[in-house]
Amino acid sequence: MRAVLLTLSVILELAASLIYFVSIIRGRTKPHRITRLVLMFILVLSFVGIVSAKGNLGVTLYSGISAVFGIGCFLLSLKRGMGGSDTFDWICFTIAMGGVVGWRLTGNPVLGVWLASLADSVAYLPTYLKTWRHPNTESPWLYILSSMGGLLSLSAYKLASVSIFQINIILTCVLMLICIYHKNLSRSQRQRA
Repeated sequence: MRAVLLTLSVILELAASLIYFVSIIRGRTKPHRITRLVLMFILVLSFVGIVSAKGNLGVTLYSGISAVFGIGCFLLSLKRGMGGSDTFDWICFTIAMGGVVGWRLTGNPVLGVWLASLADSVAYLPTYLKTWRHPNTESPWLYILSSMGGLLSLSAYKLASVSIFQINIILTCVLMLICIYHKNLSRSQRQRA
């Protein structure tokens, strides 16, 4: 059963990545540059760490796909993205990169996962703000499919301290979906009242 859950998780992540790339290329999605820069660092370092640790095939493939996605999104964001020039963006970048550096310097793998998750969370702050202001600049499909993939991946194993990785992905996706749909939700509430 675990293999099925992990395979479905990887398929959903591949589909989410492909849909997001196409959406950026078509000009529908405008990723936040600082968020994508930090995430690229995190995903590439994760992949290198997993390969160095001789991780199993499933996790190596998943992290490799994620690293390619991270690099691609950052490169596309340079021309087709938004943000990256105000003070808030650079404060978030500095804090997130501090988490990344702490993650790589620690000898404790569990602490490393937590620091990487912290860096990921802080890196998303500019994207939450951008998306709240401009909900049509993000594709909901990335977050719908990634949250489903995260849930499948999370359910494949017992909860542990390193489950924060999947939990963080799921929470990020839920927050992004709220940012994308908040105007529609408030409109429908006003219509009911």
